[in-house]
Amino acid sequence: MGRRIAAQIRCAAYLKIIQGLRLMDDDFMKICLDKNIPAVGHILATILPHLELRIIRVKTEYVIPNLYGHGVRLDIYAKDKNGTPFNIEIQRASRDAHPRRARYNASLLDAQLRRRSKSYKSLPDTYVIFITEKDIFGESLPVYEIGRIILKTGASFDDGSHILYVNGAYKGDDPIGHLIHDLRAQKPEDMTDSPLRSTVIRYKETEGGVRTMCKAFEKLRREAAKEANEAAAKAKREAREAKKAKAIAEREAKEAKAAAAKEAREAREAAEKEIKTARMAAEKEAQKASEAMKAAETARKDGKAQGRLELLKELVAAGVLTVSAAAKKFGDTEEAFRKMAML
Repeated sequence: MGRRIAAQIRCAAYLKIIQGLRLMDDDFMKICLDKNIPAVGHILATILPHLELRIIRVKTEYVIPNLYGHGVRLDIYAKDKNGTPFNIEIQRASRDAHPRRARYNASLLDAQLRRRSKSYKSLPDTYVIFITEKDIFGESLPVYEIGRIILKTGASFDDGSHILYVNGAYKGDDPIGHLIHDLRAQKPEDMTDSPLRSTVIRYKETEGGVRTMCKAFEKLRREAAKEANEAAAKAKREAREAKKAKAIAEREAKEAKAAAAKEAREAREAAEKEIKTARMAAEKEAQKASEAMKAAETARKDGKAQGRLELLKELVAAGVLTVSAAAKKFGDTEEAFRKMAML
């Protein structure tokens, strides 16, 4: 019971929203024009009056996959009895009607046709039509038809690809002006008598149409809620992963800091040990050098004393000096001198 009341309250809220919508509004347009051959046929016949059209298929949100890249989801896809495909894009934002988007849509229409055609020559024409809320080219024309030409001659290069931009700001008193007026109108009574008016009456004023629209909006609400929940879950998951990554990074940074400190400490200790070892070795070498110098000095002194002793010994032998005088000159006692000189 509670769910039913909540659904009724939401439907009443949707009904207020629906009353303010126009066919230029994306969600409303896609619901109103899906499989709606009369309404889409009217749009195409108004924009392309020179064609004898008999539309046999209409689908909104028509997906063309691309195995080698980005696929497309067309606002409206239509096909006539000759197999000619039409893509209608209703764009409120000018940035979404970029010329290269038109080129890309046309290329995927061609790719889809090529699988079914036996030769390039048998490819049907393709039409990509952007209906923009503003005059994106600023020339005040109702329709801008884009075509290829041979630059040197100006002659048409008829490859069968047609791109048109319909100026949604145009207010002329002609079929295009009336079409734009109907696409921008909120109330059916403000629209011209056309399949578009009948469509808007159905979805805004009949019980079955309003029920269909409420169901569609409820589906959109659920999808939006699902997307929001998925986005929230993804954000939480990413936050957890970011927190985990941060913890890992902090731990690794701490470990790296500790490892660097350990390496620095070990390097410092090794350097100190090497310095100590080198200093001890230097001190030992210095001590050896000192001892060698002392030994050399002692040897020099001993050698000098021995030479003097020999000289005095020769003088005594020559009778120049007495033993007593020689001992006195040598700085020793006579008895000690005799022993050293072996007299």
